[in-house]
Amino acid sequence: MRKFCIYITLFISAALYSQSYLSSSLPSPKTYGEDCYVCNPDSILSKDCCTTLNQTAADLEQRVGVELAIGAINAISGDDAYSFALNLFNSWGVGKREKNNGVLILLVLQSRDIQIITGGGVEGLLPDAVCKRIIENDMVPPLSAGRYNEGMVQGAQAIAARLLTDEAQAELLLDLHKKKNDGNNILALYLAAALIMLIILALYAYSLLNNNPTSANNIRYRHARTGRAVFIIFSIIFPLPIALLALYYRRACRSLRTAAIQCPECHHNMRLLSEKEEDAWLSPLQQAEERLQSADYDVWLCPSCLNHIILPYDSNATSSYTHCPRCQARTFIQTSDVVTMPPSSFRNGQGVRTYTCRHCGFRELKPYIIAKTPPVIIAGSGKGDSFGGGISGSSSFGGGMSFGGGAGGKF
Repeated sequence: MRKFCIYITLFISAALYSQSYLSSSLPSPKTYGEDCYVCNPDSILSKDCCTTLNQTAADLEQRVGVELAIGAINAISGDDAYSFALNLFNSWGVGKREKNNGVLILLVLQSRDIQIITGGGVEGLLPDAVCKRIIENDMVPPLSAGRYNEGMVQGAQAIAARLLTDEAQAELLLDLHKKKNDGNNILALYLAAALIMLIILALYAYSLLNNNPTSANNIRYRHARTGRAVFIIFSIIFPLPIALLALYYRRACRSLRTAAIQCPECHHNMRLLSEKEEDAWLSPLQQAEERLQSADYDVWLCPSCLNHIILPYDSNATSSYTHCPRCQARTFIQTSDVVTMPPSSFRNGQGVRTYTCRHCGFRELKPYIIAKTPPVIIAGSGKGDSFGGGISGSSSFGGGMSFGGGAGGKF
């Protein structure tokens, strides 16, 4: 029984040690956290070693934007170490997508392989010969002696030192500075365009507000309001300067409506009546329109001769009310819609809409035709091909790729 237990223990240990991975199944370090750069599923590296490697990789990304990923596993399935490492690099998406500035270090313990894979954006700074020299000089000696922590740390630090030289930083940060300058240029162009548009719209507003200065208030107000849509649109595009101009323009339009009026009879200044006061001068038809908000009226009264002027305005341009055929008030609206004969695929249907005047009570029925319904086609139930949604990036690296740069070796 004791021998049996020993055999079982040895078998389980051997099975665990010989666990092998596919490049598509090895989880990205980023699945454990954004500050994680090391994949160590078989605990080949110590906790302190992983901390050091994570700090080195995090510092490298923060300073020059390069993503460094490290993997240490017992064994691989199928591919040779180089192909596995290359596929793993692209599966994880190491490096920024637009720069391909990633580096992968992979240790395969069972086959005693060490691989460095580089993205196209850093191949000039880490050519194959340099990667080979780092493997042979910095990594192989401690790895061959079983000091895996030391070998991986020395390799990562040698790569970081190579990419953090003044010349390397200047090259790696060139695009970042260029993007920053491009962003400043775009902002400058945006502000210049906003200034030019502000001047154009100010001139446009002046022309609308001062058109036909001798016309009645409602005519001038209606003409000025035609430019409101223009100001709304450009307020969305250039919110800060144009929005302020739009607010001023809105108040200026209101000022046109309330501008002083001289009595045409005695030439005294007339007074604009309040909503309650004006009802005494409005007809029942006009009061109904105001109550339904289909129209609005301003009543001006001369305090000297009691002459009054009624100026009409559109209260709501999108109102559903239309003019009644009988009383001509803008109080006519659809009140019902009844389908008297449903349509089918063989014949048209019929319906009747009822319109009612909210002022005089006049009703009008308007029949209409409903088009035939399209024939129903029952789809067959045969099996068809099913396609997925394409390749889904599961890693949280930047989505970079490698085209085969780097080097490998045995220890």
